[in-house]
Amino acid sequence: MNAAQQAILERWDKFLGSIEQRNASIIEEARQGVAAMSEGGSPDTAAIDRALHAIGMRLQTLRGKIMDTWSAQVMDKFTALDIPGFEDVGLDRAESLGLLLEERWEDFRTRTVADVYRSMHPAAAAALALPAQCATCKAPIEPESRIRTVSATCGSCNAVNQVVPHADIRAYQPAAHAYAEEASMPIRIAIQRHRQAADRRSRHAGYAPEPIASLEEWAALELQYWQKYAEVQAAQGDHGPNHVAELVKSRMDAFEEYSVKTDQRWRRARGL
Repeated sequence: MNAAQQAILERWDKFLGSIEQRNASIIEEARQGVAAMSEGGSPDTAAIDRALHAIGMRLQTLRGKIMDTWSAQVMDKFTALDIPGFEDVGLDRAESLGLLLEERWEDFRTRTVADVYRSMHPAAAAALALPAQCATCKAPIEPESRIRTVSATCGSCNAVNQVVPHADIRAYQPAAHAYAEEASMPIRIAIQRHRQAADRRSRHAGYAPEPIASLEEWAALELQYWQKYAEVQAAQGDHGPNHVAELVKSRMDAFEEYSVKTDQRWRRARGL
């Protein structure tokens, strides 16, 4: 690599480093904010969700500056040297950092939300252990579910009761999604890296079509993701016996319809 290339890369790396540092400081700000909002043992999950959404939008805007700066100020400096493949070096670094910063945020967000719900579990468990009573005669009743609103007939007076989940149980119900998202996030990150690698191979090869084997690998990763998500979600909630199979099928049907089925070569390979 000659001196001109080295100088351009050093300036580009310095800019990317500043973006990475700013990303880290915003995530630390979010960490401290969520900790403050969770004090007292009864976190306001709606407020925390709004705060995390706002932070996520700030970080998305920050990541957008990478490609905006590349297109407006940097790409021409790489192409001006007229060295084959050198532009790809700068673009690859930009895309790699963008994905890395997104991964760091999603990892932080999912773990943070799951931790909030873990802190709420003792209150929900205590509420779940409370006896249910008939509203008419106060005799104990055994509703089909304490997580969903259900009807239950009293064995003593035959009154029909509407059994509504306790407030602490209702507040805890989104935990099933939070735990499932946290557990499956490593697979989602693997999918994102797979897609970036596939796009990069295509670009380096003059935007050649993605190999069928790569599309199949993508589909396999998606299946792993939704299987993991559904299993963890089902373990936490009050779901039917076919919940996992039905959820996985619906998500994979949507994935195939809007992703790989658009590739005619994949369709032919599947006999479609």
